[in-house]
Amino acid sequence: LGILQKQKNKFFQREKELSELLPQLSASYARGDFKPVLRFYKGREGLTEIRDDIFSTKSNEILLYTNQKSAQLVFTEKDTKDFIKKRIKQGIKIKVLAVNVLDALKIIKEDSKELRETRLLPKDVFFTAETYIYDNKVAMLDYSKEIIGFIVKSSEFADAQKAIFMALWNATKK
Repeated sequence: LGILQKQKNKFFQREKELSELLPQLSASYARGDFKPVLRFYKGREGLTEIRDDIFSTKSNEILLYTNQKSAQLVFTEKDTKDFIKKRIKQGIKIKVLAVNVLDALKIIKEDSKELRETRLLPKDVFFTAETYIYDNKVAMLDYSKEIIGFIVKSSEFADAQKAIFMALWNATKK
């Protein structure tokens, strides 16, 4: 009984502390000054989850750094077409900065009918990962050795990535 009484007192003390902190936590949440969220994903299924999250965007535009050739290591042509169809159905436009490879040249031809505008990066710029910037999130997918990805949910981080993307966008030719 004595042990139970001590645990009961601790429980009520913690309840009181939480009740006192709740208004402060609610105010912090309302102001948006909470910590960024980082979620990791692994394998093809994980990267598919990231792609699905992209469709949760409330924005009507996504920004994307891509190497079309690398994405084909994980996603089939059908996967890519389904992704594009779903994006178009939702009316989500996409701006793409693509590594200058043959596959990127192919997608440019379809830009207007696929709600996309693509610009090629200089030939000396090469990477294999993809980066999607949408709402207050940045998602990175890596198709090389390990098939992994992550989503960072942070307004500050997303704003910084958008600024970098737009600087590169404005520096590249149509």
